[in-house]
Amino acid sequence: MVVELKMSEVSGGLSALSQTQLFLPRGIHLSRWENLRGRLQNKERWCCHAKNHNKPSTFTSRFSTAVPLYESPGASFDQYVEDKRRVLKAMFPDGIQLNESEKRIEMPPVNFLFLEMTLVVDVKLTCKSSGEDYPFGVPHAIPKLLELDITKWELQGLHRNYQPPHFALGFKGAIYPDRRGKQSRLRNQTEIQINFVASPAFAIAPHHVLESVAESVCKTMMENMKVRENGRLLADYEKFKREKNKVKNQR
Repeated sequence: MVVELKMSEVSGGLSALSQTQLFLPRGIHLSRWENLRGRLQNKERWCCHAKNHNKPSTFTSRFSTAVPLYESPGASFDQYVEDKRRVLKAMFPDGIQLNESEKRIEMPPVNFLFLEMTLVVDVKLTCKSSGEDYPFGVPHAIPKLLELDITKWELQGLHRNYQPPHFALGFKGAIYPDRRGKQSRLRNQTEIQINFVASPAFAIAPHHVLESVAESVCKTMMENMKVRENGRLLADYEKFKREKNKVKNQR
């Protein structure tokens, strides 16, 4: 692909590049780059041969965890997940409640090159039971599970010139108690997938740089969800058990 830019469009960009030395060709020092910039300014157009970024790129991250689960009589994990509003609040305390089963949350910002972007997503929580429409890999013998899905997403913080012409986010999570064996465990299976086409504004950026950005977004979401789905959820379940036991003792 050949990208042609008028000098009026790139003169400011060349100045920024000379200061930060981003995309500076190997072996060319700053003084030589300044001379090159001067020669380019005497031409009407600057032609840059760059890799074609119109091809979609897809990145997928998966994780599966199993942590010990200690339930109490009269305060099972199945009872706890019936209150979807409470579960959402425990996992996403800083989000905006959209309805009983959905919340809008802001993921940690991602920095790349000279830009910063934030991914805002709507997370939907569904409680399923009796093996009906369970995700792949979840035994139908499990009486109840929580399913997390992202229904809407938005990239914020990017100027419209840098917005990707195509960006798709896929997210599926399943959380359920596995009581098989001597020790009950809370299992978590999550998959995150990002599919995007880079903006033409990044035509001069090496493709591996753009790939690393997408991988960083996947990793950030994955680590964030691990904390929310395991740590915060279990902590609130412990609180739920104490509340139930307190009511029981008062009778």
